[in-house]
Amino acid sequence: MDVSPQACELAGNLFSAASINNVILLCGVVATLMAIKSAKKAAVEAINHNREIARQTETALFMFNSRSDRNLIEGYQTIREIHSSSTDNIVSYATDDTKRKSELAEKIRYTLNFWERVSVCVSHGIYCEKIIKDSMYTTVMGMFQNSQPYINAVRTDKRSQTPYQDFEAMVTRWRAAPLLAK
Repeated sequence: MDVSPQACELAGNLFSAASINNVILLCGVVATLMAIKSAKKAAVEAINHNREIARQTETALFMFNSRSDRNLIEGYQTIREIHSSSTDNIVSYATDDTKRKSELAEKIRYTLNFWERVSVCVSHGIYCEKIIKDSMYTTVMGMFQNSQPYINAVRTDKRSQTPYQDFEAMVTRWRAAPLLAK
């Protein structure tokens, strides 16, 4: 096989030290870019993981602190008792001027405002909704159902649909996907 001198020169130039160095440099640049991309992805995953742990921690602290909140416990009891009463009506605590200023009305408002704040924190990603739902589902759903006539009366009185809207939105999500028996 005859190889022309020009072909030999071309092959020699192609495989010269400078060309090989350029190929090696290119491979190094590609490897570095891939390492940077991988490091960025790992950093984003670490940040997201840390955010989730912080959110779960905040939720756990909220849950433990709410268990000893006497006002909240009394609010639950008040809402249940008024709902079960054959002589009292929860709507009157939103519409009757005397009852609206009563201690019982304050307990109702405290409880509903508490859950409105929790719902706002859930919607902003501060609290983990799944943890709250898994541990408080029955209490929250029952309390909302018992207090819904009060909420509707407040909205009518204020001519606004915004009172307790985040709380209602959270309950609506929970109704759409109830807890399953394990």
